[in-house]
Amino acid sequence: MNRTRTYLLMLLALLAASCIRDDLEPCPPLNIMLSIEDKNYDNVATIEGLTGLTLAEPEDQPFRHYIQRLYYTLYRVDTREAVITKRLHDVQGDAAMATVYDIPADLPYGDYALVVWGNIDSDEGIQGDYGGIYDLHAGNVEGYDVYHGLLRFTYDEYNGSFVCPLQRVKGQLLILTEGLPAGINWSRKAVTGLSGEATYDGSYTDGEVETVVTTRSWGTDVANPRSETVLAPTADGHSSTLYVRFYDHEDMQTPAIEPDALTGVDMQRNRITPVKYVFDNGKVYIYTLVDDSWKLTHGMGIE
Repeated sequence: MNRTRTYLLMLLALLAASCIRDDLEPCPPLNIMLSIEDKNYDNVATIEGLTGLTLAEPEDQPFRHYIQRLYYTLYRVDTREAVITKRLHDVQGDAAMATVYDIPADLPYGDYALVVWGNIDSDEGIQGDYGGIYDLHAGNVEGYDVYHGLLRFTYDEYNGSFVCPLQRVKGQLLILTEGLPAGINWSRKAVTGLSGEATYDGSYTDGEVETVVTTRSWGTDVANPRSETVLAPTADGHSSTLYVRFYDHEDMQTPAIEPDALTGVDMQRNRITPVKYVFDNGKVYIYTLVDDSWKLTHGMGIE
């Protein structure tokens, strides 16, 4: 009798467990979207007010208007194992947000981290442990308007949809000119003391400091030419110096005008740093932005 009762209890327990398992909902599919946090520079309205220029991007454009190429990797937090890696690819479609594709349908619940890079030229340096390190100015050149995102999240039966916002990694150096003498149609600039690398979490590495050199040219019919250069922030513990040379020949061998170096330049993430060169009566004056207004920093004769 006791043996029969025990057997019946065990059978009921098994049936109950079977019913519980059958009643469980399947894991909700994990859905991750990518949004853009920095469509415009933080101080673009101030710079527009000072310069009269139209610099702001419209805020209602498709995702690929701001970011044209993407790379991302999804990791398990506990093992740092890569679940998916989507190599560098072009953004398609006109949606306001991008979709993270190729997430396994049977992905188990757990803690995950998504590392995203946008507008990079190559993904070779960022593959590896938690997205590796990206060289912001490889070869000491300007590079691209890079974006980055890191999303840490817990995927469970109650949480299956997430949005990862992407932030701009660099800032912009805006060079303005007024009264530039005729025949000056080329320039070269160098900026020292810039952060060289960014890591998987969007921070900048210590000890890697870059000097970036860029050149620009413009037509003879362009009045008051300007240049816009995307640059990494000034490295911690350093100060950036700006060197600008103006040329009257395309070989840019001997500068026609060589203003003084501008020290104390502070490049910042997602901010415009404007510098204005004013040419007047054989002199060049350099203005920088201080407390949202122009301040004369240097004045010198043009030899």
